[in-house]
Amino acid sequence: MQPDEFAKQVNELTNHQWKLLEVLIKENDDWVNRRRIAQIIGKRRLIPYDIDCLLLLEERELVDIRKVQDDTPIGYQVVYRASEQTLAALEQINEIKVRENRII
Repeated sequence: MQPDEFAKQVNELTNHQWKLLEVLIKENDDWVNRRRIAQIIGKRRLIPYDIDCLLLLEERELVDIRKVQDDTPIGYQVVYRASEQTLAALEQINEIKVRENRII
């Protein structure tokens, strides 16, 4: 994803969607479960609206989602991370900022 496309995608997000994406970006490409996301944003657990927001972020290719098997009664947990496209776009944006600062 190009930086301008990323910026367009991010500008269309609600504050809450951005907050969720920001949590995943700050986790540095690690997979994060729902409990951890809720903890970071100051909640006891994620509600259906939060999960819908994460699904929307996946549809926009900003977030990756997968199910990981575990020993819980349902047999899996859902984990999230910032997508490679998101991280690459952020890296390109940082490179542009560095170049612009050198020019000025």
